[in-house]
Amino acid sequence: MGRGEFALRFRAPFADPAFETEGAAISRLEEIAWKAYSEGRKAPVTRIAGPGYADPEYELSVEWIEAKERIARAQAQWSDPHTASRVLVAGIESAQHALSDWLDWMDLVKAGAQARLERYIGYYEPYATSHESLDHDEALQVEARNVGRLVAHAVGEMRAGRLQASQPRLPRPRPK
Repeated sequence: MGRGEFALRFRAPFADPAFETEGAAISRLEEIAWKAYSEGRKAPVTRIAGPGYADPEYELSVEWIEAKERIARAQAQWSDPHTASRVLVAGIESAQHALSDWLDWMDLVKAGAQARLERYIGYYEPYATSHESLDHDEALQVEARNVGRLVAHAVGEMRAGRLQASQPRLPRPRPK
C-alpha cells in the first residue's frame, strides 16, 4: 500500500469534526504509524521463540506468544476432545438457527437446500490459525461459490415471478 492510501485509511476513523482540533497530533501519529508499516514492524514488541519452535532464536510477537499460551491452557482443560466438539456444535447450530429464524421472520424466500452451508474450519486446530485451513480448503471455496450461484439464480427466478414464498401473505396483527 502506498503512502497516500495509507494516509486515507489511517485518517478514516478521525473523520468526525470533533477531531479537527487534534489535526497536528493525528499527523504525528500517522507519521509514526507509516514508519512502522513501511519498515515492516508489524510486531514491535518481540522476544525469541524459545524451545519447542522450529527456530528457537526467531523473534516472535509477545502478543502472539501470549495468545498461544492462553490457547494451550484452555485446551489442557479439555481431557476429552469430543466434549469440546459438542460445545462447538451447539454454538454453531444455535447461531445458524437464530439467523435462519430471523430471515424466515422477515419473509425471505429460501434459495433451496443446497444454498445452506454449514462447515467447520480447522475443526481441531487453534482458532488463530484456522484461516490457513480456510485458504487451503478448495472444496469449501467451491461450495461457497455454489451457494452464491444458487442465490443469484433464485433472485433471477423471483424477479421473473417463478419463485415465491410457499405460504400466502396474511395480515400481521402486530406489524413492526
